[in-house]
Amino acid sequence: MEQSDSFLVSQRRDELQEKIKAYGAASLTEEENLEFLLRYASKRDTSHIAKKLMEEFGSLSRVMEASIGALTSVEGILPQEAQFLYLISQVQRAVNDPRRSQKTIQLKNPRAWMDFFKKLYINEPLETVRVAYLNRNYVLLRVVVICRGEPLSATPSNRLIAESALRDPNNAYAILAHNHPHCEPIPSEPDLDYTDQVKYVFRHAGVTLLDHVIVGDQNMAYSLRLAGDISWKIEEEE
Repeated sequence: MEQSDSFLVSQRRDELQEKIKAYGAASLTEEENLEFLLRYASKRDTSHIAKKLMEEFGSLSRVMEASIGALTSVEGILPQEAQFLYLISQVQRAVNDPRRSQKTIQLKNPRAWMDFFKKLYINEPLETVRVAYLNRNYVLLRVVVICRGEPLSATPSNRLIAESALRDPNNAYAILAHNHPHCEPIPSEPDLDYTDQVKYVFRHAGVTLLDHVIVGDQNMAYSLRLAGDISWKIEEEE
């Protein structure tokens, strides 16, 4: 690689890094996040590789879930780049897997899960839809990010929610959550309509939706259940 090319690669990496430091990784597109990661595994321009990976797998999460073999099957990706992405994904899974934590997180009532999501959404700059899955003892199994950067009026994919609900047979309950980064956590009509859609999807997946929590600015949270907008009964509710 010529010196000028090397400088441009380094400059691009620094540009993405400064944007992440200032606004968080969610301020980048999924393709830009992938490009940024790959730039630490390779000295070359990785923008075209990130584009090919996104075209092949469809989303950043699917790229990070892919095996080394699946990654290296994409034309142009180097073995060290595929290995780097795979290792990053393994560390991320270990960190985010609540079953590896020494402390069990139990979310049995609206106050508990509102406090949980308020901590989760601290410094989240973009609207993000998440689902927390609990077992029958209300113990947190995992939290899944459904989408980032799109308002609920855009209707995040019900297919992704169904897939995440069916992925673990221990999923008994779900808590839907999203944030209003720059305003109060008051549900809009699209928020309420989307809740009804998700209740239907979960019902057919054999999972009970407990609540839809909205987190707003100034660390405020709103529970649709506490407000009387969700009618399903919680077994053994305390």
